[in-house]
Amino acid sequence: MQRAFRIQTELREIPRLAEQVEAFCEEAGVSMSSVYPINLVLDEWLTNLITYAFDDGADHTIEVDLRKADDGLTITVTDDGQAFNPLTDAPEVQLDGDIDSRQVGGLGIHFMKTLMDEIDYRSADGVNRLTLRKQPV
Repeated sequence: MQRAFRIQTELREIPRLAEQVEAFCEEAGVSMSSVYPINLVLDEWLTNLITYAFDDGADHTIEVDLRKADDGLTITVTDDGQAFNPLTDAPEVQLDGDIDSRQVGGLGIHFMKTLMDEIDYRSADGVNRLTLRKQPV
């Protein structure tokens, strides 16, 4: 089962997408215990993408593809914003020490690395693709 969603680069689009992802997962037989981590990771990634990757004032869309197979769920986020590889460009998150002295940022990427089973990022010809896998679902 597969479905594609397109959202505008506006933060108000994220809750609507979360509802669509939940409906897709329910229809595809994805465990509801997997839906929260999936939506959390998407929310974190899309918030950063919308906030930082589009600074040219033009209209952009982001495509989110969901594909459910027997071996799990694959999520692909495609955009034409500024490239940012979460595997190599993100600072290491500080989880130790006093919360007031920690460096801000990186927690969403930490969630992504912790909650997803596989992460792949590719950028070529002005198109960026983040692929996430969650298994089993």
